[in-house]
Amino acid sequence: MFAGGTPTPDGALIVNGLGFALLSTGVVCAVAVGFASLTGSRPAALTVLIGWQLVASPILANITSLGSSRKLVLTQAIAHFSPVNLGDGGRGTVVTMSLGLAVLVLALWLAVFLALGAWRTRTMDA
Repeated sequence: MFAGGTPTPDGALIVNGLGFALLSTGVVCAVAVGFASLTGSRPAALTVLIGWQLVASPILANITSLGSSRKLVLTQAIAHFSPVNLGDGGRGTVVTMSLGLAVLVLALWLAVFLALGAWRTRTMDA
């Protein structure tokens, strides 16, 4: 009814979109918790992470001279799992990577920030 002549999404796309939203939100939330524990300041951590996600990540993804190291940017690994083509969409390029590399990059970001946050929390009480 609201499509206005454009193709409507099917049920699989809606479920995949929900899965993508849960994955991306969960990963960024876990990284934010680890980073906030590491810095000890929630407002500073949120400001830095919002700046990283919205400003620095797209800039790094568009610097082609960085080559394959652009695949280590969190937003590029998350974009790999998007059920729709993010393409250029005004936010910059999407770096192509394999499924295994995207999973590895997500796991690496999670492991590093959660480990650093746990270490800081453990040493803060000592």
